[in-house]
Amino acid sequence: MGLQLSGAAEASFTQNFNNPSTNVNSLRVFDTQANSFVPQVAQFMVERPATDASALDRIGFRARVNYGAQSRFSRARTNYQPGTDNTELDVHELYGEYIVPVGNGLKIQFGKINTLIGLEVINSWENPNWSRSWTFGLAQAFTETGVRFTYPFTSWATMAVGLVNGWDNIEDNNKGKTIQLYFFTTLELAPEQIAQLYGYRWNIETDLRSLKQTLHLHSLTSRSVDMVAKELVLGVAAYNLVRGAMFAAARLAGIDPRQLSFSRVQDIVNAFLPNLMSAASPEIYQRELDRMLRRAAQCKLSRRPQRPTYPRAVWRRSSRYPKRKDP
Repeated sequence: MGLQLSGAAEASFTQNFNNPSTNVNSLRVFDTQANSFVPQVAQFMVERPATDASALDRIGFRARVNYGAQSRFSRARTNYQPGTDNTELDVHELYGEYIVPVGNGLKIQFGKINTLIGLEVINSWENPNWSRSWTFGLAQAFTETGVRFTYPFTSWATMAVGLVNGWDNIEDNNKGKTIQLYFFTTLELAPEQIAQLYGYRWNIETDLRSLKQTLHLHSLTSRSVDMVAKELVLGVAAYNLVRGAMFAAARLAGIDPRQLSFSRVQDIVNAFLPNLMSAASPEIYQRELDRMLRRAAQCKLSRRPQRPTYPRAVWRRSSRYPKRKDP
């Protein structure tokens, strides 16, 4: 039959040296009990993973049940109810799956499944750390109920599409459904190359800063849904226009586009747009475009010195209110 049985048990002790009077660790997920021994979870799982060996092997399922203090929180998230639930029994996962013999195999899963969002999961022994981050507890779902389609294009690229009720919703609480789209890559690179690729994430942060601060998308002024959508589309179009000018100017100067200042190139584009729009002939338009790119290529960022690092500390902030005097 190919059935697999497994289980796990976990207990913990968390010491909070602040000794809160409520015996509660604030802003935690499962390790909320301060200075206390806690039987976190006893888990039992039976599954039959689907494989593409034969027609019968393409059918599989998983049923995972948790019992313990941890279930008070995971169960309370069901149908997105805040707080905790005194019931310590929770059906963690319950789903069936089937691999359709198409191409590399299209896996279809239906039921209550662990979310694919984020690095962390409910089971601590499957996480890099025993405790959970704020992102796990406050910014993502624990489980999803619905249908999920997963297809591996290659050994290093997989796509998944899902249609679910929402965050931890077993019973749908509205008339809409959440559509999910995931794309996963597994790169077999040296650690140095992976670290270099991870460093490129800083470009995402600076691009978001350009959208918010330079193009003023941090605060939208429209009041209707249609106008908000138009405002966002125009903001992104303006961003792409400036980025395109930066790329063309950098290629002309033989430098990296990231060496140019976004705000200064934006000023150059704004200054030349009237001339480009009023050009009487293609020759005049090309001449003005070349002038704009040459000016933009001069908007290089200055090389900043290496900033010193400081220990973590709380900044003192002045207040316009007078300090209270004890009677």
